[in-house]
Amino acid sequence: MAHTAAAAALASLIAASGAPPVGASFESGFQTFLAAGVAVPPDKIFVPSHADGPAPLVVVLHGCEQDADAIAAGTRWNELAEKEGFFVLYPNQQWGLNPYNCWNWFLPLNEAPGLGEPAAIMGAIGAAKAYYPIDASRVYVAGISAGGATAATLLSCYPGEFAAGAVHSGIAYAVAADATAAQDVMKDGPGDRARLGVCDPSSFKGSALILQGLADTAVNPLNAERLAADFAGKGAERAETEVPPAGEIDGYHRIDLDGGRVSEILVDGLGHAWSGGAPGASATDPRGPDATGLMWSFFSGVRRKPLTPE
Repeated sequence: MAHTAAAAALASLIAASGAPPVGASFESGFQTFLAAGVAVPPDKIFVPSHADGPAPLVVVLHGCEQDADAIAAGTRWNELAEKEGFFVLYPNQQWGLNPYNCWNWFLPLNEAPGLGEPAAIMGAIGAAKAYYPIDASRVYVAGISAGGATAATLLSCYPGEFAAGAVHSGIAYAVAADATAAQDVMKDGPGDRARLGVCDPSSFKGSALILQGLADTAVNPLNAERLAADFAGKGAERAETEVPPAGEIDGYHRIDLDGGRVSEILVDGLGHAWSGGAPGASATDPRGPDATGLMWSFFSGVRRKPLTPE
């Protein structure tokens, strides 16, 4: 169902990116309430000017010390969404739940289906699908850092809801159960830690892209290896490709698993920042490669696969 004229009154322009093109909008407040009360701040959604029929939805999850506006400005998803004609949903971490505005991906409450922050994000996705003309077979999720870890949780605990997902500088599902363990995993990698949650990443049969900077001092690149292995499953076939630097753009190493259903991109020289993001924005490195473009190329055309019994 197309959004109504009343929603237009809720439009909120993102200053760092300028006003959206005529006919497009960056809206907040379409989902006003959570189970526990009013959502503060409300989630935001970019509505392209030319989504006349069912269109894809990309769910973008911010990192620590960010919010919907910051991640939208830094990644330039709205610009690409207007060009390609898809929606972008930006869930906001609720004020007071984390002192750094991180998603609490390491708490057991947030590692099970139907509970905690992932359930609230799924509620926002459901509201968006009910309110806008979204193709339910083309819903994708992407996140960075704590948002990347939460994206991994969504793919693991709600595997039938997404066609594909991307984890940028994130952590594998349920390898920590408190803040201390989370810091250890971020610093040293997950090692052979057992999975603590009740969900299984290998139950996700869609496509998964893992992007990680090799100069990241906040999230050890070993975490990317665990993410890829969890989603691809044991014994997955590997194919490796080197992409050299192009001028000032960093080169990267690509590992395709399971015929490319799961791909790992390891970027030379990239720290803990959105690769190819807008200059001067929060937690971005404009040297590239363009993570937003790589993710959309990976997502585009992939449709949700029905779950089948093992």
